[in-house]
Amino acid sequence: MRRIPLLWALLILSSTMMPQGAADEPPEDGSEGTSYFQHLLIPENESVVWENLTVIISGILDISGTLELRNTTLILDGQSEYVMVNGTLNITDLDGDPGSRSDSSMVLFNGTDDRNILMNEGSRVNIGRSFLRGLRIGNPYTTDTRMSVMDTEMENCTLYVKDDDKLKDLQISGSANASIPVLESYSRSLLSISDIMIADSESGIRILQGSLELVNLTMKNCSGGIYVGPSTTLYLRSSLINGSELPISSKGGVELIDSIIESGKCYFDSSPLIARGCHFRYTDGLEGVTSGLLINSTFDSCSRALVKPRFLTITLNRFVDCTRAVIDDSDCLLYHNSFRSCKYIVEGQVLSSWYNQDLREGNHYSSYRGLDDGTGDRVAGDGIGDTDIPYLGRDMYPLMKDRFWLMPDIPDLIATYSQGSSSVNLTWTEQHDADGYLVQRSTSPFFDRSVTSWSVRGNGLVTEDNPNATLHFRVSAFNEFGYRGWSRPSMVRVDQAPLPPVNIRISPVPEGGALLVSWEFRGEDVNRTYVLFGKEGGFQTLMDVPFPENRVTISGLLNNVSYNISLMTVDGSSRTSGRTENISAVPTDSVPPPPPRSLRATPKTNNSIEIMWDPPL
Repeated sequence: MRRIPLLWALLILSSTMMPQGAADEPPEDGSEGTSYFQHLLIPENESVVWENLTVIISGILDISGTLELRNTTLILDGQSEYVMVNGTLNITDLDGDPGSRSDSSMVLFNGTDDRNILMNEGSRVNIGRSFLRGLRIGNPYTTDTRMSVMDTEMENCTLYVKDDDKLKDLQISGSANASIPVLESYSRSLLSISDIMIADSESGIRILQGSLELVNLTMKNCSGGIYVGPSTTLYLRSSLINGSELPISSKGGVELIDSIIESGKCYFDSSPLIARGCHFRYTDGLEGVTSGLLINSTFDSCSRALVKPRFLTITLNRFVDCTRAVIDDSDCLLYHNSFRSCKYIVEGQVLSSWYNQDLREGNHYSSYRGLDDGTGDRVAGDGIGDTDIPYLGRDMYPLMKDRFWLMPDIPDLIATYSQGSSSVNLTWTEQHDADGYLVQRSTSPFFDRSVTSWSVRGNGLVTEDNPNATLHFRVSAFNEFGYRGWSRPSMVRVDQAPLPPVNIRISPVPEGGALLVSWEFRGEDVNRTYVLFGKEGGFQTLMDVPFPENRVTISGLLNNVSYNISLMTVDGSSRTSGRTENISAVPTDSVPPPPPRSLRATPKTNNSIEIMWDPPL
């Protein structure tokens, strides 16, 4: 790959690029390069790297070959500018810290409308540890494209994603306008996206084709929420949607697992739903669900919980402090649910079965007074589960138990990890009617592989875990009657940096002008060693020594001058150890000179001689 900044310009308007300064002198402000272009072409079969630059384009950037941005700011600054990708575009920082704009690549549009990074057939776009603003990336009308966006912050951007695209660790804020989504999915099969934060956007996510799985999604203050199109499916796992007027609008299938939805109304256009272990708080309800399963979930302080559900099995759920719990239900089966302090449990038509005929049990109502028996011609009417007709000699909504299903509630779990250690501290809310707690750890958020379990009496646990791994934990409370379900998973990254070198030895090279440095490694996760040296109180130079080399000669030094030397190791993920303490060393010339040549003695007087010789070579 050729590292040629800004090559192949079709039309260059002006340039202030300057040559880089000497190694021991910092470059002047702006000397790293600011260039202006109207149109720019990277031809096919050409590979170009822009590094530590600012590039301003007022027209079209056409990438038919490969362009890589490293720690570079690309500004689209005009009326008709866009980036057309027919080849490969790589955007990354230059060994910078994730999430830090100061040392990341940035692609910005300075204008009121959004601009495209348009991906044509066969193109590739790879973005990592960067900042993007005002862009629409992808192409909904092509098929053979690949996009990878990792650990990146975006503002007023839209991503058009498809099969085999990879998105992870994204922070997205704002959207160009309410009609343009933050993310639009066109996958032909199942596309999985994890660890995304979307905030303060007029629009949200649209699924227009195939299936989309969202894991650890956080969506805050986005009025648009998630739209699920016809014949598509949304899988939402371990996620949070907060502050949305319409968190989910679905004409397809939806599966919600261990997720929280706060505020707004989820609307289902006669579409199915499976919801397990979810928490709906301060919402205006789930409206229009047709078929599916609602289990082990909680509706807390909702103005309406379930509106017009049909053919839905509703079991092992809690309805707490809801104004209206169930409205106009039809052909549903409701049993083993707990209704606590709800003003109206049912409202409108009641065309469902609130009683499991096989178990001969129904639901629990905290305000039940036992006044409804439904016998004879009597109309039950205490305001709790009322019905206009007798039902099998008993109330249509019989009391199940004194406590909800006699099982303890689901605890809230917190997992914390201290940097540099290998232990994870787990704590959870104590349940007064629990006999114990079951804790599970897995490398998968779905707990379908590498699962380890502990049975614990108290409400805390410290685990010793392997370094450099992403781990997921969950807990459930149990007693003699069983357990209700699992807590929302808690994820931690056991991310241990490499250890610095030890047994560092520094000795002068006998010929002088150089020092020999050697060391030993601690641990195996080492990719390279940085050796830093310089005069006392002066600028330090870095030497990059690849693993497994553990010795290096520093040459070009001045004899009889003191130098400070320190070392640090780097692992395969670019994590660095701490620097060792400075060690002072002085280069010296310790090799004795050779003897003189051609020694000659000549008598001069009776008592003196003259001695002469040639200097050594």
